[in-house]
Amino acid sequence: MSAFHAMRLPSLLAIAAFAVSATQAAPSVYKCKKAGVVIFSEQPCGKDAKEVDTSRALMTGTSPNVQGISDSAAMSHIDGECSDRERAINNQTAQYMETVDREIVNLNVGALRSTNNYAAAAGDNGNRAQITAAENRKSAATQAQRSQLAELKRDCDEKRAAESRSQKDRDEKARLEAEQAAARVPAPAAPPAATSPAGH
Repeated sequence: MSAFHAMRLPSLLAIAAFAVSATQAAPSVYKCKKAGVVIFSEQPCGKDAKEVDTSRALMTGTSPNVQGISDSAAMSHIDGECSDRERAINNQTAQYMETVDREIVNLNVGALRSTNNYAAAAGDNGNRAQITAAENRKSAATQAQRSQLAELKRDCDEKRAAESRSQKDRDEKARLEAEQAAARVPAPAAPPAATSPAGH
Protein backbone atom coordinates (compact mmCIF):
# COMPACT_ATOMS: atom_id res chain seq x y z
CA MET A 1 0.00 0.00 0.00
CA SER A 2 1.39 3.38 -0.97
CA ALA A 3 1.93 6.15 1.58
CA PHE A 4 -0.82 8.16 -0.13
CA HIS A 5 -3.38 5.36 0.28
CA ALA A 6 -2.23 4.67 3.85
CA MET A 7 -2.86 8.33 4.76
CA ARG A 8 -6.17 8.47 2.90
CA LEU A 9 -7.73 5.35 4.43
CA PRO A 10 -8.33 6.78 7.94
CA SER A 11 -9.95 9.87 6.41
CA LEU A 12 -12.31 7.75 4.34
CA LEU A 13 -13.22 5.69 7.38
CA ALA A 14 -13.93 8.84 9.38
CA ILE A 15 -16.17 10.23 6.65
CA ALA A 16 -18.07 6.95 6.40
CA ALA A 17 -18.53 6.79 10.18
CA PHE A 18 -19.82 10.39 10.23
CA ALA A 19 -22.29 9.66 7.44
CA VAL A 20 -23.63 6.58 9.24
CA SER A 21 -23.96 8.42 12.57
CA ALA A 22 -25.70 11.36 10.88
CA THR A 23 -28.15 8.99 9.22
CA GLN A 24 -28.88 7.25 12.51
CA ALA A 25 -29.38 10.57 14.31
CA ALA A 26 -31.80 11.97 11.73
CA PRO A 27 -35.32 12.38 13.16
CA SER A 28 -38.18 10.51 11.54
CA VAL A 29 -40.31 12.71 9.29
CA TYR A 30 -43.80 11.70 8.16
CA LYS A 31 -45.87 13.05 5.27
CA CYS A 32 -49.65 12.90 5.10
CA LYS A 33 -52.75 14.84 4.12
CA LYS A 34 -55.19 16.62 6.42
CA ALA A 35 -58.26 18.19 4.86
CA GLY A 36 -56.56 17.96 1.47
CA VAL A 37 -53.41 19.76 2.66
CA VAL A 38 -50.01 18.01 2.61
CA ILE A 39 -48.23 18.35 5.95
CA PHE A 40 -44.99 17.03 7.46
CA SER A 41 -44.70 15.90 11.06
CA GLU A 42 -42.21 14.18 13.35
CA GLN A 43 -45.06 11.86 14.42
CA PRO A 44 -47.48 9.85 12.22
CA CYS A 45 -50.14 12.42 11.37
CA GLY A 46 -52.88 10.18 9.94
CA LYS A 47 -53.78 6.76 8.58
CA ASP A 48 -52.11 7.63 5.27
CA ALA A 49 -48.89 8.85 6.94
CA LYS A 50 -45.75 7.85 5.04
CA GLU A 51 -42.24 8.15 6.44
CA VAL A 52 -39.98 10.39 4.36
CA ASP A 53 -36.60 8.84 3.56
CA THR A 54 -34.00 11.40 4.63
CA SER A 55 -31.00 9.05 4.60
CA ARG A 56 -30.11 9.76 0.95
CA ALA A 57 -30.11 13.50 1.59
CA LEU A 58 -27.76 13.05 4.53
CA MET A 59 -25.41 10.71 2.63
CA THR A 60 -25.18 13.02 -0.38
CA GLY A 61 -24.50 16.11 1.71
CA THR A 62 -27.85 17.80 1.06
CA SER A 63 -28.77 18.04 4.74
CA PRO A 64 -30.24 21.57 4.32
CA ASN A 65 -33.09 19.87 2.44
CA VAL A 66 -33.63 17.62 5.43
CA GLN A 67 -33.61 20.67 7.69
CA GLY A 68 -36.18 22.25 5.40
CA ILE A 69 -38.43 19.21 5.83
CA SER A 70 -37.96 19.46 9.60
CA ASP A 71 -38.89 23.15 9.48
CA SER A 72 -42.00 22.27 7.48
CA ALA A 73 -42.84 19.60 10.03
CA ALA A 74 -42.59 22.14 12.86
CA MET A 75 -44.93 24.57 11.10
CA SER A 76 -47.29 21.74 10.13
CA HIS A 77 -47.39 20.63 13.76
CA ILE A 78 -48.49 24.13 14.81
CA ASP A 79 -51.08 24.26 12.01
CA GLY A 80 -52.43 20.83 12.95
CA GLU A 81 -52.63 21.73 16.63
CA CYS A 82 -54.45 24.98 15.83
CA SER A 83 -56.87 23.19 13.48
CA ASP A 84 -57.66 20.63 16.19
CA ARG A 85 -58.33 23.37 18.75
CA GLU A 86 -60.52 25.29 16.29
CA ARG A 87 -62.47 22.13 15.50
CA ALA A 88 -62.98 21.45 19.21
CA ILE A 89 -64.35 24.96 19.80
CA ASN A 90 -66.73 24.71 16.83
CA ASN A 91 -67.90 21.21 17.77
CA GLN A 92 -68.53 22.20 21.38
CA THR A 93 -70.55 25.23 20.28
CA ALA A 94 -72.50 23.20 17.71
CA GLN A 95 -73.43 20.59 20.32
CA TYR A 96 -74.56 23.27 22.74
CA MET A 97 -76.64 24.98 20.02
CA GLU A 98 -78.26 21.66 19.14
CA THR A 99 -79.24 21.11 22.77
CA VAL A 100 -80.76 24.59 23.09
CA ASP A 101 -82.59 24.23 19.77
CA ARG A 102 -84.24 21.03 21.00
CA GLU A 103 -85.23 22.84 24.17
CA ILE A 104 -86.80 25.66 22.12
CA VAL A 105 -88.69 23.17 19.93
CA ASN A 106 -90.14 21.47 23.00
CA LEU A 107 -91.16 24.83 24.46
CA ASN A 108 -92.87 25.82 21.19
CA VAL A 109 -94.76 22.53 21.14
CA GLY A 110 -95.95 23.22 24.66
CA ALA A 111 -97.09 26.71 23.65
CA LEU A 112 -99.12 25.31 20.72
CA ARG A 113 -100.99 22.96 23.07
CA SER A 114 -102.16 25.82 25.25
CA THR A 115 -105.87 26.60 25.45
CA ASN A 116 -107.62 29.90 26.17
CA ASN A 117 -108.13 29.33 29.88
CA TYR A 118 -106.27 31.38 32.46
CA ALA A 119 -103.93 28.61 33.63
CA ALA A 120 -102.95 27.72 30.06
CA ALA A 121 -102.32 31.37 29.23
CA ALA A 122 -100.05 31.67 32.25
CA GLY A 123 -98.21 28.53 31.13
CA ASP A 124 -97.86 29.93 27.61
CA ASN A 125 -96.32 33.12 28.99
CA GLY A 126 -93.87 31.01 30.95
CA ASN A 127 -92.94 29.07 27.81
CA ARG A 128 -92.32 32.24 25.85
CA ALA A 129 -90.11 33.60 28.63
CA GLN A 130 -88.08 30.37 28.57
CA ILE A 131 -87.83 30.53 24.78
CA THR A 132 -86.49 34.09 25.01
CA ALA A 133 -83.98 33.01 27.64
CA ALA A 134 -82.87 30.10 25.44
CA GLU A 135 -82.41 32.42 22.45
CA ASN A 136 -80.32 34.70 24.65
CA ARG A 137 -78.15 31.74 25.66
CA LYS A 138 -77.60 30.95 21.98
CA SER A 139 -76.49 34.53 21.32
CA ALA A 140 -74.11 34.40 24.29
CA ALA A 141 -72.69 31.08 23.04
CA THR A 142 -72.09 32.60 19.59
CA GLN A 143 -70.25 35.55 21.12
CA ALA A 144 -68.16 33.20 23.28
CA GLN A 145 -67.28 31.13 20.20
CA ARG A 146 -66.13 34.23 18.30
CA SER A 147 -64.04 35.34 21.28
CA GLN A 148 -62.42 31.91 21.65
CA LEU A 149 -61.62 31.71 17.93
CA ALA A 150 -60.12 35.21 17.95
CA GLU A 151 -57.95 34.31 20.96
CA LEU A 152 -56.93 31.05 19.27
CA LYS A 153 -55.92 32.93 16.11
CA ARG A 154 -53.73 35.32 18.12
CA ASP A 155 -52.10 32.42 19.95
CA CYS A 156 -51.45 30.46 16.75
CA ASP A 157 -50.10 33.52 14.92
CA GLU A 158 -47.68 34.14 17.81
CA LYS A 159 -46.52 30.51 17.74
CA ARG A 160 -45.97 30.62 13.96
CA ALA A 161 -44.06 33.90 14.25
CA ALA A 162 -41.90 32.54 17.08
CA GLU A 163 -41.11 29.37 15.10
CA SER A 164 -40.28 31.44 12.01
CA ARG A 165 -37.92 33.66 14.04
CA SER A 166 -36.27 30.60 15.56
CA GLN A 167 -35.68 29.06 12.12
CA LYS A 168 -34.29 32.32 10.71
CA ASP A 169 -31.98 32.78 13.72
CA ARG A 170 -30.73 29.20 13.36
CA ASP A 171 -30.14 29.62 9.62
CA GLU A 172 -28.29 32.90 10.18
CA LYS A 173 -26.13 31.31 12.87
CA ALA A 174 -25.32 28.39 10.56
CA ARG A 175 -24.41 30.82 7.76
CA LEU A 176 -22.05 32.79 10.01
CA GLU A 177 -20.44 29.61 11.31
CA ALA A 178 -19.91 28.41 7.74
CA GLU A 179 -18.30 31.72 6.77
CA GLN A 180 -16.01 31.61 9.82
CA ALA A 181 -15.03 28.02 9.06
CA ALA A 182 -14.27 28.94 5.47
CA ALA A 183 -12.14 31.87 6.62
CA ARG A 184 -10.05 29.55 8.80
CA VAL A 185 -9.18 27.23 5.90
CA PRO A 186 -5.59 28.04 4.82
CA ALA A 187 -5.04 29.10 1.24
CA PRO A 188 -3.43 26.43 -0.96
CA ALA A 189 0.34 26.70 -1.27
CA ALA A 190 1.63 28.22 -4.50
CA PRO A 191 3.17 25.68 -6.89
CA PRO A 192 6.97 25.72 -7.12
CA ALA A 193 8.40 27.95 -9.82
CA ALA A 194 9.34 26.17 -13.01
CA THR A 195 13.08 25.89 -13.66
CA SER A 196 14.76 25.80 -17.04
CA PRO A 197 16.68 22.67 -17.97
CA ALA A 198 20.43 22.98 -17.53
CA GLY A 199 22.28 24.16 -20.57
CA HIS A 200 19.38 26.18 -21.99
